[in-house]
Order: sequence, then C-alpha cells, then structure tokens
Amino acid sequence: MSLRQIRRITLDWLLVLACISAAAAGSVAMAHGTEKHGEETKAAGPEMPVMPATGAEAMEHSAMSEQEMAGHGEAIITAVEEPASKGAFWANIHPATVHFPIALFIVAGMVEALNLSRRRERLSAAVDVMVVAGAAGAVIAATFGWVHTGLWLGGDAAMQWHRWIGTSLAFIGALAAWLAIRDGGRTGLRIALLILVAGAAVQGYLGGEISHGVGHLGF
Repeated sequence: MSLRQIRRITLDWLLVLACISAAAAGSVAMAHGTEKHGEETKAAGPEMPVMPATGAEAMEHSAMSEQEMAGHGEAIITAVEEPASKGAFWANIHPATVHFPIALFIVAGMVEALNLSRRRERLSAAVDVMVVAGAAGAVIAATFGWVHTGLWLGGDAAMQWHRWIGTSLAFIGALAAWLAIRDGGRTGLRIALLILVAGAAVQGYLGGEISHGVGHLGF
C-alpha cells in the first residue's frame, strides 16, 4: 500500500469520525435540552408574623406530626420491601434503545452525502453497515416503545407524532436495509436515507419534548 493510499484512508476515517462526533453532540443536546444545574430560585414575599400556639393546638399539632412521620416510615419500608417487578425492565428500557438508530441513520446520511463526490467503495460499505445496524436498532426501539405504552393510543400531539414517526422509521429503516444489501444503484437508498435522517432528527426532538417538557430547547 502506497503512502498516498494510506493518507487517503486516514482522511476518510477522520471524516467519518468527525461526522460521528457531530451527530453524537447533536443527539446529546437534543436529548437533554437547555438544562441548568446548580441554579435555584426562591419566591420572595413578605414574612408573616408567627402567632404562638395554645396548649391544645400544640398537642394537636404534635399528634398530627407523629402520624405523618409514621406514615412516611411505612411508605419507606413498603418501597424497600417491594422492588420493581421483573417486567419493569422491559417496559422501561425504551429510552436506552433510541439513541443508536438516531445516531446511525444521521451518520450514514452524512457519509453518503460525502460519498456523492468521492464515490469510494469503502464509504459505500460503511454506509451499508450503518444502515443495516440502524434499521435493526429502529425495529428494537419501536418494539420497546410499544412495550412501554402497551396498546394505549392516547396522549398529546407530541406523543402521537412520536409514536407513529417511530413506527414508520422502523419500516422505512427495514426497506433501506434491503436496498443497502441488494445489488444495484444507490438512488433508492439515498431517498430512504434522506427520509430517515429527517425523521430521526424530528423523533429525537419529540422524545426530548416528552421527557423534559415542552420547549426544552428554548424554542
């Protein structure tokens, strides 16, 4: 292998790593929004004078405090004695599965766009691998999404869009995976990738809206 080929391969991998880093940074920002740690707000208001309690009121307050403490103690004991059920793992693993297909589809789209001008087999092979892996991840994420909610079809607009875009991405991802592994042109794969990249970006934003609240990115 010549020095020129080594340099070309090194440059290709650096470009791929740069795309992965950019997609990862965008995924983290989209998932966590504009969180501010360590800032606390206090509501200011005029202080009200404290009136001394009578003997009867003091005894009643003491009895109520003992009952509240007993209730809190029972709640803590119940929480310790009743661990999460075995099915809770499968019902709550959905958030851990969504980041992989989002990142894989976005990076695959970026590398395929780069490959439009370079037209190198190594880049095409890398895109094909990422598309197949992203499709598998999308199917897994969509499946666990339905496991998480069950057959419940309610929710606000963000939940509705999140549910059906995620389901659609699983089917489109499977189609893109088939287009990636078959012999032939890449036009169909590129169209599918364009849809997947846009859908993955929107899906990540909607997931943040559901997890962190409306307007979590500040717009």
